[in-house]
Amino acid sequence: MDCKMASPGVVTPDTFHDRTNRFQLLTWLNNLLKTNFKDVQQVGSGACQCQIMDCVIPGSVDMSKVKFDAQGEDDCKHNFSLLHDAFIKNGGPTQESDMEENGTEITNKFHYTEKWKNTFDWADSSTLGDNYTFCCICNRDLSTIHKGLFELRRHVNTKKHMKKARIAKSVGLQSLASEPLPCSNAAVRFIHKHCKHDSGDDEQVSSHFARCKLGSQYPKDITSVCQHTPYCVYIYEGVTLDKDEAVSVVLVGFFDVETSRHCIRFLDALQSSTDNGGDQTAATVVETLAKFGLPAGNLVTVYSDSKSAASQKMCSQLRELNPNIVALGELYNIADAACRAGVKRLSNQAQELMVDIHAHYSSCCTKNDNLKALFGSGITGDSPSFSLNTSCLNFCLLVAKILEIWTELQLHFSSCDKEDDKAKIICSQLQDPKVRATFMLLEEALKPLHNFQRHMQTHEGAARADLLLILEEASSLLCTYTSSFLHPQAAVRFIKDLDAQYLNNKKFHLSSSELSLGGKAVEDFLNESKAAEALPHLQEEVLSFYIALTGSIAEELPLTDGVLRSMAQLLNPQSRLKVTGKAVEELGIKLGICSSPEEVQQLTSEFLEYQLAEEGEEEKSAMVSLEEHWASVLKETKPTSIFRKLVFTLLCLPCPPLDAQFVFTQALDNDNAPLFSESEALTESECDSMSDNALSDNISNKHSPIQIEAKIDHDEENGPSLKERTIRGGYGWESSLRQTPQTRTVFQAGGSTWCKPIAPDKDSLESQDEVEEETPSKPTSRRQRKNVYQDGKGFLTGELVWGKVKGFSWWPGMVMPWKTKSSPPGMRRVEWFGDGMFSEIYTESLMSFNAFTKCFCKNSFASLPVYKEAIFQIIELAGERCGKSFASAEGIKEKELKLMLDWALEGFLPTGPEGFTPIDSAAHLDSSDSSLSNYQPPAKRKYVFKNKANATIITYSRDFCLSCGSSEIEVQHPLFEGGLCLKCKENFTETLYRYDEDGYQSYCTVCCAGLEVILCGNASCCRCFCKDCLDILVGPGTFDKLKDVDPWRCYMCKPSQCDGNLKLRPDWSVKLAEWGPFDLLIGGSPCNDLSMVNPLRKGLFEGTGRLFFEFYRILTLLKPKEDDDRPFFWLFENVVFMSANDKSDICRFLECNPILIDAIKVSPAHRARYFWGNLPGMNRPLATSLDDKVALQDCLEVGRLAKFDKVRTITTKSNSIRQGKMGPLPVSYNGKEDYLWCTEMEQIFGFPKHYTDVNNMGRMQRQKVLGRSWSVPVIRHLFAPLKDYFECE
Repeated sequence: MDCKMASPGVVTPDTFHDRTNRFQLLTWLNNLLKTNFKDVQQVGSGACQCQIMDCVIPGSVDMSKVKFDAQGEDDCKHNFSLLHDAFIKNGGPTQESDMEENGTEITNKFHYTEKWKNTFDWADSSTLGDNYTFCCICNRDLSTIHKGLFELRRHVNTKKHMKKARIAKSVGLQSLASEPLPCSNAAVRFIHKHCKHDSGDDEQVSSHFARCKLGSQYPKDITSVCQHTPYCVYIYEGVTLDKDEAVSVVLVGFFDVETSRHCIRFLDALQSSTDNGGDQTAATVVETLAKFGLPAGNLVTVYSDSKSAASQKMCSQLRELNPNIVALGELYNIADAACRAGVKRLSNQAQELMVDIHAHYSSCCTKNDNLKALFGSGITGDSPSFSLNTSCLNFCLLVAKILEIWTELQLHFSSCDKEDDKAKIICSQLQDPKVRATFMLLEEALKPLHNFQRHMQTHEGAARADLLLILEEASSLLCTYTSSFLHPQAAVRFIKDLDAQYLNNKKFHLSSSELSLGGKAVEDFLNESKAAEALPHLQEEVLSFYIALTGSIAEELPLTDGVLRSMAQLLNPQSRLKVTGKAVEELGIKLGICSSPEEVQQLTSEFLEYQLAEEGEEEKSAMVSLEEHWASVLKETKPTSIFRKLVFTLLCLPCPPLDAQFVFTQALDNDNAPLFSESEALTESECDSMSDNALSDNISNKHSPIQIEAKIDHDEENGPSLKERTIRGGYGWESSLRQTPQTRTVFQAGGSTWCKPIAPDKDSLESQDEVEEETPSKPTSRRQRKNVYQDGKGFLTGELVWGKVKGFSWWPGMVMPWKTKSSPPGMRRVEWFGDGMFSEIYTESLMSFNAFTKCFCKNSFASLPVYKEAIFQIIELAGERCGKSFASAEGIKEKELKLMLDWALEGFLPTGPEGFTPIDSAAHLDSSDSSLSNYQPPAKRKYVFKNKANATIITYSRDFCLSCGSSEIEVQHPLFEGGLCLKCKENFTETLYRYDEDGYQSYCTVCCAGLEVILCGNASCCRCFCKDCLDILVGPGTFDKLKDVDPWRCYMCKPSQCDGNLKLRPDWSVKLAEWGPFDLLIGGSPCNDLSMVNPLRKGLFEGTGRLFFEFYRILTLLKPKEDDDRPFFWLFENVVFMSANDKSDICRFLECNPILIDAIKVSPAHRARYFWGNLPGMNRPLATSLDDKVALQDCLEVGRLAKFDKVRTITTKSNSIRQGKMGPLPVSYNGKEDYLWCTEMEQIFGFPKHYTDVNNMGRMQRQKVLGRSWSVPVIRHLFAPLKDYFECE
C-alpha cells in the first residue's frame, strides 16, 4: 500500500462543535493510552494508532518496530505500514489504490473476500466478479468495489433487506420447528403440563409448544455457554407427570454477564426409577450431560431436592466425572437434620407433650382458641413423631407458641372432664417444671438454627445478597454451638480438624456451672419452682443435645466454615479487603479451580490486582447490586483469567428460593430463550402459500386497514362489527379516575437551588429511572400533538400490553391517550382490564402482549376473579382484532376462556401478534374524560394598553381572570383583587386546601397551578407562589429575584410588598368565608407526635402535633356569625392513646369533651379514636348495619381463611398486621401464614375493592394511606343524623 502523508498544517475549527469533538477525541486517547497529547496534530504519526490496534488485538503489532519519535514523512509511513499489515493479518479488507502518474491517489478498491461472510452470513460471491457481492436474502448483486464493508452495513439496515430477512427467518424457524427436539418425550409433556396445566395428549402440539418455550436455539445456546462458563445442575426428583408417572427434571444454572443475573435453563426430564433411585438418577444425569455436550470439568455443584442420603449417593457418583463437585444441597437441609439429631437426645416428655396436645386438639369436639392458634399455622401430622418430622422453622415456632400460652394451657386442661385420662396426663406434664425447663432450653438453644433457616425462607434483597448472608451464618454455626459446651481450645481444634473425639471426650467439656442452658432463666425457673434437684439430670441431657446437634452440623456442612466465610467475603464487594491471599488460594484448591502451583500463584496475583483496582470504590459498589458489580468486573477481565473462573464458580451456586415450581417457572420463562412462535413463526399454511413473488418489494406482513375492516365485517353472523360493539377496554371507553395534579418544582427562598419535583405519588416512582426529554423528530398536526407519544419508546395508543405494578403480577392493559397536552418522555397512560383503573407507568415496566407465555400468571388466574376477568377481556379484544372466533364454545364462558388461553399460549396463530396491532392509533386519540381534578389553567396572557403607541405597561383589570387571563369572570378571587373564570374557580376550589407531606400547599396560592413554585420562609406559613404569577402579575424577573432573598415573606404574611397587579384583599378572610356558606368541617391532625406509642413524640405544640391549630383556625374562620342561625357542623378526630395534658388542651380549645368510638363493633379491626364535635346524636350507641362486614372472613378473597375474627389496629407500620409484636399473621393461605392483601384491608376499613389502587402505589404505600384513614362504618354512623338537616336523595 502506497501512502503519501500530507504535510502537517494548522486547521482552525470553524465551530465550537468541532472544538468539542476534537477535545473529546484527545481526552479519550489520553485515557486509553496514558498519554498527554495536547493537539490533534500530535496523533498523526501513526504511533498511537498502532497502540490502539495492539490494545484491540494484543500482539497484532510488533511494538518494538514502532517509531514513537517520528521525525519525518518516512517514519510516519513506516508506522502506518505496520498498522496496515496488522489489518491484513487479522482479516481486514485488501485495498488497492489506483494512482495517477503524479502519484495522486484517486480511488480505493475493495474486492470480495470470504472473510466478509463471518460478519454477514448472507454475503456470497457474485457471478459478476469480485467487484460485486451477492445478497442471498434479497437475491441481488451489490457493488462493493468502492466501499466494501461500509456498503454491506448500509444494505443490511435498509427496509427492503430487513423485511425480507424477517420473512426468510420465519420460514427457517418454521422448518426448525418441524425438527424433533433433542430432549425426551417426558420433557415435552412436562413443559406442556407445567405451563398449560394439562397432559398434552396431542404430541405434535405439545412438541411445538415446548419448542416455543425452550427457544429456537435450544440446546445450542446452553451448550455454548457451559463450554466456557462454570455451571451448576439442579435435579428435582419425583415430579408428578401423570397419576402413575413421575420424572426427574434436570436444569442448568449459570451467571450471565450481559444480563447481570443468575440464569436457570431447562435441560431435560428423565423417567424416574423406583429401584436404586439415587444410583439410577445419577447415571441418567451423567448420560444427559454427555448427550447435550456439557463438559464435566465446568460442573461446579449439584443441587438435589431429594433426601439427604439419596442426595449424597447421587453426588458421590457424579464426582466420578468431576471430583471437585460441591453438594451444596446439603447446606439447605442442615438446620432440619441438626434439629432432629439434637431433640432425639432429650427426654421424650417434651415430645410426648406436643403429640398429646395435638391428639387432644384433633379429637376434641369443642375447639379452644389457644389450641386453634397453636395448630392453625399449618403444623399438622397424624404420627406420634409429627413434631420431629416437621422443619426446624415450624418446630421452633411450635415451641415458642407453647411457652407463650403455657399458663392458659394449664387452665384449659385442668378444667377438662375429670374422666378424661388423656387430659389429666397432659395437665400433669404441664405442671412438671422439668418439662417446662426443657421447652425453655429448646427455645434458646435452637435460635441460631431458627435464624439460619428463616433467612433462607425470607428474601429481603437480591438472590446473591441472600446467599452471602446464608454462607456467613452457615460458617458461624459450628463456632456458636461448640462454644456452648467445649473449652475454647478444644472448640478451635474441632472446627479445624472436625474430629468427633473432641465432642465426646469429657475432658474437653465445660463444667456444669459453665454449660450453656439457654441463659440463666432456666436455672432461675427451676430454683423458683423448687425443682433444683432436676438440674443435674437436665445438664446431662443438654450436653448430649449439644454433642448430637454439633456433630450433625459438622457432618452436613459441604465445606469447612473457613471456606464458606471466605466465599461470602469474596463475593461481597464491601468486605473484599478482609479476604487474604491465603484464603483465595484455599478457595481455588477446594473448588478445583487451580491444579498446579503456577495457577495458584496466578490466582493470587489476579486477586490482588482486583483489590487494588477496586480500592476507593466502596461507595460506588454500594450503589449497585452485587450481580451488576461482578458483571462489570468480569467484562474487564481476560477470558483466560483464573480469578474470573473463580468468580463465575461462586456466582453460579444455587441460592433460595429453590421451591420446585418457582424454579421451573424461572427456567421456562427465560428471557434468553426467544419465543419465536409468538412474534415470528408462520403457520404451515402461510409457508405453503408463499409464492416466488412473496419476496417482492411490495409485500407487507401486516394487513391493511381495508383488509382488516373487511375481515371484521364479514363476521357479522356471530355478532356486530368492531365499530358497533362496546368493548370493555376498547377505543374511546374510559372510566372515572382519581387523578393527582402534575408534579411541581420547588424553590426554597434564599437557596437559589433546585429541588427534585414533589408530587403525591413520588414514593411509587422512587425506583424508576430518570428519563431525559427527547426532541420529536417530526412535527405533528395540532390534533395529534395533544396525545401522541413521540419519545420513540414504542407502546403507542391502542396497543395491548402487560404492565408491572408493585404488589401485583404482570397485569393486562391497553395504552390510552395521554390526558394533557404532552406526555413525559418514557411514560404511558394505561387502562387495566378487569377493573377499569388507570395508571401512569414507565415503558420499562411494560411488555408487549405477545409475551403472553412469559407474563401470564397461573396463580393469579386461579385465585383472583378480577385477574381472570381481565384475561378474558383482553383476549376477547385481541381475538376481534385478529378476526379470531371462539364460536365453538357455544356461549359457555368457561369453555370460551379455555379456548382463548390455548390460542394465546400457542402464539395467536394463524395471524400471530401482528394481528392485534391497533388499526390506526391516531384515529382514537381524543379523550372524552373531562375530569376537572386534572384541569390545568392555560398560560396567562399579557394585556397591553392599545391606545398608546409603543405601550410597555402590562396590566390586569379586575374584569379578567387572575389565573388564565380570560375575560369571562365567574367570581371574584377570594384572596387577591381580581377574578376567576368558571374553570379556574372549580380548579381553585378543588386544590386550594391540598397540601404535600412537607406541610406546604401543593400549588400556587394565586392560581392553584404552576409547575415551579417558591415557598414562604415564614415558619408559621405554608403558602407558595408560582413563577408565572410572580413574573406576570408582579413584574418580569420577580421569581428569580426572590430566590435570592432569605428569608422571604410571602404576600399573605407581608401585604406591604404587594406590587404590580398583585394586590391582597384587605377583607380576604371574609371573602374566603363568603365562598361558602360552609355547612360541614371535618378533619384530624397527624397522631405521630401525640401517640404515647411513639417514644420520640413532640406533643401538641411541636412537630406535626401543632397542625391541630390549623384545624382550629379554619373552624374559627368558618363558624357562622352570632346572628346567623343556619346549621353548621364540625368533627375533629385523633388517637385515644395520648397524654392527659394534650387531651385537656384540645378540649380547652374546642370547648367540648370527646367521645370514644372503637370500630371493632362495626368492622373486623380495632380502631379506638376520640371524636370532638357538635354532630347530633354522637353519644348514641354504635350499631351495625346489614352492609357492615364485622368478621375478618367476610373481607377475605376466595380461598383464604381467617385465623381470627377480629384483628389489631392497622397502622402505617407493616408489623401492625401481626397479632402481637411477634405474633402470627391473621390469614392462612395454601397452608401458610399470609399478610392481609390490599383489597382485604380496604374492605376492613369499609372502602370498595381497589379504592387505593392509584398512581402505581405498592402494597406499603397503600397500607400507609389506609393506616391514616377513618373507618367508613364509624363515619357513616356519625353522619347519619345529618340527613335530617340537609336534603339527601
